[in-house]
Amino acid sequence: MELVAAEMQPFNAIFENFHVHRETEKQAIILASKAQSQAKSYKFDEAERLFKEALGIDPRSSFVLMNYGIFKSDRGQIGDAIDLIERATQYINKNTGFGIYYSLSQVYDKILDRRQVERCLRKALEYQPNHRFAKHRLGVVVSRLGKYDEAIRIFDDLIQKELSRESGPTDTLLYTYRSKIITLQKAGKSQMASKVFDEARDELERWPRLAIRAYEIGKLL
Repeated sequence: MELVAAEMQPFNAIFENFHVHRETEKQAIILASKAQSQAKSYKFDEAERLFKEALGIDPRSSFVLMNYGIFKSDRGQIGDAIDLIERATQYINKNTGFGIYYSLSQVYDKILDRRQVERCLRKALEYQPNHRFAKHRLGVVVSRLGKYDEAIRIFDDLIQKELSRESGPTDTLLYTYRSKIITLQKAGKSQMASKVFDEARDELERWPRLAIRAYEIGKLL
């Protein structure tokens, strides 16, 4: 199946991001994209058929492996999802590493495999070290693994970066303060948790958009 320029044009950004050069991989990506559209329309059997066909055309396509894995995860087929996305990690590049490992962390999170979630988030952050959502998730998972000191360091770094944003902090500041207080409570440091609560309340009140949600932290004490 020879692809014409008009057929490939909508997928050029994907081809560039995934460093696609093989014609077979381009064909596979187009089929996988069609599979995604079928899945969104709840046509799961057709989506499955298209994903399988795409993988048959190019079994090394990280785009196909990752998105087929996400499809399997959404369908509750976690073992298959892990196998597919783990295979995708063999073909990552600097542009795709974050997305593939972050997606894999979300699959492991569904079965509460926190050590694997931690591993995947650390790998994802190697590609995008300043991704605040991934960093916050890493802090939460290491806290749940009992690594309280490391979790606090992660949260402190996030808080500092949020407070130094020229445009003002985002919702991440609220979530991070909340996670830090919970971690301190779990670590048996209730006095410090109360101190952080006061600090969080003062900082959030400086920003009306966040101040109206400060009650979410108040529920913790």
